[in-house]
Amino acid sequence: MITVRVCDKNGRKQFERFVESGSTTTFVHVPSGTQAQLLAFSPKPGFHACIEIDGAEVVCVPLDEALTDIEIPKPPKPTRSELIIRGIFGGSRAPVKVTSELTVLVRRDSAEGQVVGTYKFHLLESLAFAATLERKIQESADRSVTPPVVYTTDHHLPGGRVPCWNCGAPLTAECCTGCGSCPDGTQV
Repeated sequence: MITVRVCDKNGRKQFERFVESGSTTTFVHVPSGTQAQLLAFSPKPGFHACIEIDGAEVVCVPLDEALTDIEIPKPPKPTRSELIIRGIFGGSRAPVKVTSELTVLVRRDSAEGQVVGTYKFHLLESLAFAATLERKIQESADRSVTPPVVYTTDHHLPGGRVPCWNCGAPLTAECCTGCGSCPDGTQV
């Protein structure tokens, strides 16, 4: 099985990450000041990792070693027509783009071969990662069909009426109106 992870370029240390429930998208925390790279684990040669950014395949790397370091490419530069339009209407320079979303397609035999695996990554800085994680946890809790856990000391659901210890009828007062039993053992 081929695995692709995002890690620190200098020490190959994996970054903090989570996978969205019901999805294959991995959200990765890339701390500021660190350089991220992809690390592919391949049990045998003959596979290629092809990286897509903004839907366009940017680079394909053969996975000839058991561990292959793959540099994360920069997003494509704006086309000449985009620069002209920005010059006419925008007037300001575009901010430097950083790769934040990428897809890795693992292909068999060649760069054009059959796709045998897909990895989707969202690379997020610290605040965005924390906010996304919190939002995904809340969304997951909102979708949950399991009722919330309720802790009680007397094995009865809160808000329900406590049954009479003697006959099981719901108590409306301190003593049962059905059988006349009271909690202290006396009869009414």
